[in-house]
Amino acid sequence: MMSTGRYILHYFVLIVMLTLSAWMFFLSQGNHGFQLVIGVTTACLYATWGVAHHSIIGDLHRKVVVEYILIGAIAIALFVIVLRS
Repeated sequence: MMSTGRYILHYFVLIVMLTLSAWMFFLSQGNHGFQLVIGVTTACLYATWGVAHHSIIGDLHRKVVVEYILIGAIAIALFVIVLRS
């Protein structure tokens, strides 16, 4: 069983990753190409983080992987739709 401190570290990494991505996204305001790159990178990092997190805690299943990939794909689709219009 993992300690609570270990979970805190996992979620701290996620929060830092998402915060830095949001900060970079807003700093690149007006540069839609770079914002799209940031959005796609963030979605991929999020999916990777989710799979790694579940693998480390021992409850990684095919459904979990599919869920993270689909959420990342939806986020990428939304970025493309919003930034290309």
